[in-house]
Amino acid sequence: HMVDQGLSREEAYKKVQLLSHSLKKGEHLKDILLIHPETKDYFKKNTVDEIFSGTRHLTEVSKLIAQTLGV
Repeated sequence: HMVDQGLSREEAYKKVQLLSHSLKKGEHLKDILLIHPETKDYFKKNTVDEIFSGTRHLTEVSKLIAQTLGV
């Protein structure tokens, strides 16, 4: 999502990695993305919820399985 808004993959990765490594016990990246100054302007709550839901991944996995099985 950050790449769609103009960041390079490397910049987006660096920001998310930095936040991931700085999480304290009980914190969740999903929440921090919405409040941290480095990332809050790139995300809305519904976008973050969708990213962390796994729906996109399940869709892609289903496509791969169908391709593999020739369905």
